[in-house]
This record gives sequence, structure tokens and C-alpha cells, in this order.
Amino acid sequence: MTDVNWWLEIFKLLPATVIGFAVVVIAFLQWKTAHTKVMVDLFDKRLAVYESVLEAITISNIDDGTGSETKNALLRLYRARSDATFLFGEGVTKVLQEIIDSMSIQRLNERRLRKNDLSEEDRNRYAEDAEQAGNLKDRLGRQFQQACIPYLRIDLKSGAYRLIFKRTCIALMLIICTMLIL
Repeated sequence: MTDVNWWLEIFKLLPATVIGFAVVVIAFLQWKTAHTKVMVDLFDKRLAVYESVLEAITISNIDDGTGSETKNALLRLYRARSDATFLFGEGVTKVLQEIIDSMSIQRLNERRLRKNDLSEEDRNRYAEDAEQAGNLKDRLGRQFQQACIPYLRIDLKSGAYRLIFKRTCIALMLIICTMLIL
């Protein structure tokens, strides 16, 4: 019967263990890089929608009375709503739809005010409705900003992955050292 040289067998396993460990480390780092890239891309798309909505609200507020700026703002909001459906949750999309509705009401009342054959009572009512819709639009704009904040936070420096990675490296190094000592 032949005796097995255990030191030689353990020494043969060491390169395979080191290579396996290196493969695991490289795979983890590649996954982390890909995940970070996806998060940054998603952030960029969400930020573009966010800025577009705020810009549309601002444009509608500086309308010179012709209604052309408000019309352009509504078109921007419709495009932003279609993008927001996929990038944000239902709450953000709902607030965005309410902004569109209030801006449409404001635009309708402003068009009614431009008519010449209005009574003083109708003119006051349309002006009041337009003002209320404008105030609602501004309040909804602030709600939109608050609703978007959780989606626009980007946390790439999460310590949880780093801590797990560090502990795993230490454990594997201890196992390899123990194998060498034995």
C-alpha cells in the first residue's frame, strides 16, 4: 500500500483555489460595474424627465397671453408623461397627469377670456378659474418634485457590498493560509 503525501496534494490544490478566488473577485467587480452603469443611466433618464416637467411648468407661467408657450409646455408634458410611465412609479405619473389637466383648464379659460363678447360676470369667472388652475398647477409642480426625490437619489457608495466583499476576502485568505500551514 502506498502512502499519500498530503502536503503535495494540498499544494496541488492551492493554484486552483487561488485561480477560483480570482475568478470570483473579477466576476463580482464586473457585476458591480454593470450595476453602477445601469443605475447612472436610469438616473440620467429620470433627471431628463424631471427637468423637462419643471421647464414646461416654468414656460407655461411666463406665457405672454397668446397661449403658444402653454401649448408647447403641454406638448412637453405629454412626452414627459409617456417617459415617466416607464421610469417612475404610478404616484409620479398621477401627479404629472394632474399637472396636465390643470394646465389644460388654465389654457381653456385663458382662451375664453380672449373672446370679445363676454359679460363682466363670465370674464371674472373665467379669470378666477384660470387663476385657480394656475395655482393648482404650481402646487402640483411642488408635489411632483417631492414625488421624484426618491427616484433621483443615487447611492453608489453602498457599504453593504463592500463589507461583504471584504469579509469574504478575509475568510478565503484565512482558509488558504490554514491550508498552507497544515
